[in-house]
Amino acid sequence: MSTDPPPHEHDRSCLDTVIEAPILVSFIEEILSACGLTASDARCCGEWLADADLRGVSSHGVLRLPMYVDCYRRGILNPKPDMEITQNANAVVTIDADDAIGLIAGTTAIDTAISLAEQFGIGAVFVRRSSHFGTASHYVRRAAERNFAAICTSNASPSMIAWGGLHPVLGTNPFAAAAPGGARYPAFVLDMSTSVVARGKIVAAAESGDPIPEGWATDFAGNATTDAARALNGALLPFAGAKGSGLAMFVDVLSGVVSGAAFASQIKSVANSGSEPVDVGHFFCAIDVEKLMPLSQYRSRFDNFVDIMKGSGEGRDVLIPGERSDASRRDRLQNGIPLRAATVQELDKIADLIGVSRLVTEPTH
Repeated sequence: MSTDPPPHEHDRSCLDTVIEAPILVSFIEEILSACGLTASDARCCGEWLADADLRGVSSHGVLRLPMYVDCYRRGILNPKPDMEITQNANAVVTIDADDAIGLIAGTTAIDTAISLAEQFGIGAVFVRRSSHFGTASHYVRRAAERNFAAICTSNASPSMIAWGGLHPVLGTNPFAAAAPGGARYPAFVLDMSTSVVARGKIVAAAESGDPIPEGWATDFAGNATTDAARALNGALLPFAGAKGSGLAMFVDVLSGVVSGAAFASQIKSVANSGSEPVDVGHFFCAIDVEKLMPLSQYRSRFDNFVDIMKGSGEGRDVLIPGERSDASRRDRLQNGIPLRAATVQELDKIADLIGVSRLVTEPTH
């Protein structure tokens, strides 16, 4: 049974709050364990979602927990998947994720790619029968921290037009890449959706009632809109026009067509799939840098590269991909993770529904 919240938390509709990362991890772990996940998988998901919030990517953090719980309750996700390698060609394999939550399928896949790269120098893993896997940067960063360069992609249910089209046929189809850091600089970690903005940011804006910038999306009739709710019923726009559209198509070819997963308009939206799995596909590639040169040599060359990038600013701050999220993580580990009141309310509902204690937070001042 859920416990009553402290007196000051009976009405949390207007309170923005902060929470320490370990408390958030434990809360997520308890919720997902109640959904049937193993203790290790629930813990992995908790750490994963909390890390997204620590790094300032709140659109893919605990905000997503109600969606995942709903998917488990409807049978879209399998809490105890039996993932297996179905195609094995030495350095290239395909994994059937058995309708696992994407966070677990993706973690298994990048670890497999790393293992293959340790053996062959490079490892490529295709995944089918998966689901939403959160921020792509999580997986490539995991590889970079072990001294591997990495790439990962994922398709998604249609929410974006193909350039020149009128109706959504492509997902936001993220692309991420990472390389190990040097002796003086942290890892290079690039994460980008192929739309102007990730759909999760529009979801977050709709939840909070905030407008979105012009040029992000159109409404159902194809008109430009700054209303997040209208945008969710319309279509996202690809970044850089035809270039973003072309990259999104290639991501879907790798993640969907080649993997054997659903692709383009075949991918079901969670909102409209009933109890049917969504069959999202992913692609992961890891490269063992030490198979190419001594790690000390690589680190020196990487630092030199970053020095050149930063020196080009002539006094202005030139950021390397991954620096802002690293800074956010350091700050939030010390000062706590901020959560919107609307997010806390949704988490309260989930806790009450599942029958676990509500999240204990501290109001901001």
